Amino acid sequence: MLRASAVYVLLLAALLLGFDWVWDDRALIVGAELEPLPQALWRAWTSDFWALAPDGHDSGMYRPLVTTTYILERSLGLGAGFAHLVNLALHVGVALGAAHLADARGGRAAIAGALVLVHPHAAELLGNVAARTDLMAALFVVWSLVLRGRAALPLMLAACLSKEVAFMGVGVHLVWSAQERSGQAGWAVLGAALALGLRLAVLPAPQADVGEGGLLVGAASSGWALVDMAVPLEAGPWPVPRPDWVGWAALAVGLASLRWTRSWVAWALLFWFPMAGWLPLEVRPSRALLYLPAIGLALWLARFKAPAWPLFGLALLQVPRMMHWKAPLPLWTWATEQSPEVPLAWLNLGRAHAEAEDFQAAEVAYVQAASLAMQQQDATFFVPAATSLGRLALRRGDVAGARVFFQDAISVAPPGAAAEAEALLAELGPPAN
Repeated sequence: MLRASAVYVLLLAALLLGFDWVWDDRALIVGAELEPLPQALWRAWTSDFWALAPDGHDSGMYRPLVTTTYILERSLGLGAGFAHLVNLALHVGVALGAAHLADARGGRAAIAGALVLVHPHAAELLGNVAARTDLMAALFVVWSLVLRGRAALPLMLAACLSKEVAFMGVGVHLVWSAQERSGQAGWAVLGAALALGLRLAVLPAPQADVGEGGLLVGAASSGWALVDMAVPLEAGPWPVPRPDWVGWAALAVGLASLRWTRSWVAWALLFWFPMAGWLPLEVRPSRALLYLPAIGLALWLARFKAPAWPLFGLALLQVPRMMHWKAPLPLWTWATEQSPEVPLAWLNLGRAHAEAEDFQAAEVAYVQAASLAMQQQDATFFVPAATSLGRLALRRGDVAGARVFFQDAISVAPPGAAAEAEALLAELGPPAN
């Protein structure tokens, strides 16, 4: 089993070496202010996670440990292929940790490790360097549970400085310590408390953003998450969970079977809770969010006496999904096919076509992005789509058309949100009589 895993990891490594920067990699790594080294490190630990990006803004995220890895890789002159290999190494570390956890709790290490290694939800984290936040959070949480005791303090501290969802690991520590009557959770609580203190010293206390949160949405979303973990669905970069009866039914079955499934449903729900919609928290959907919750499924299946090798059949799902992330064009083509109603997917597809100098295809994608954003009354995506259409019009010499697009962008944008369109319109000057 170990030999098969090693061969599979080498196959993944060979594939990932040819991967490019995609999605948030462009802002958080390629275009970010990650040098000179001392100043970048200082800013990473004293500011918001997105502060070093070209459009630096207050996201409410504090993940300095992840940014530190980006800075160190930049200082060493390492490119996209190496960054993807780092993600793979972290993923292997999570799989090994899950195997140790399963073994310590009376399960089969080979099943837990193999399932984590080949689960399709890992595809995004391997193909998208920016998803390293989830990998690092998972790695440190899992190994804090493996080692327990004093070792849990620095590991939980590191986990919570990698991504906010790691704070839910304290709940798993408390549950397991209560079951064992060991009282070992104190070190994990202290590690998370130190991370919280550092976070509050740097960033203001987070404010709940009243959105679509609520009991029904949270119940359905959590149920859909359980379904998606057990039967990974093909849904593009965004998760499937939505408020309908299938989700509610799945959650009811999961909770009803809690006595038999023991820790996996509890683990999954704990780590899914911040993203589920039970609370009015603003969390951007991503397939990567299901990575840490799905480790609970691996720990549950490890209880069964069955061969682990059939799990490698999941590679037939994982590798093709990972290949969608090889470059921007295949990623956003796939995204628009799976989620044609999402303007962000069309906007990014237009940018990918423009980078490939296929300006006609770029215009088609931008028009679709602007149309969807207008229908959904979403200025966030309408403004850049209209601005991009204006740039394309300028490129073909249509100054009047460009002026219309820039004015459309400015007319719907909140104050200051259409700075690029305003600057380009000012460069054109007043229209000729």
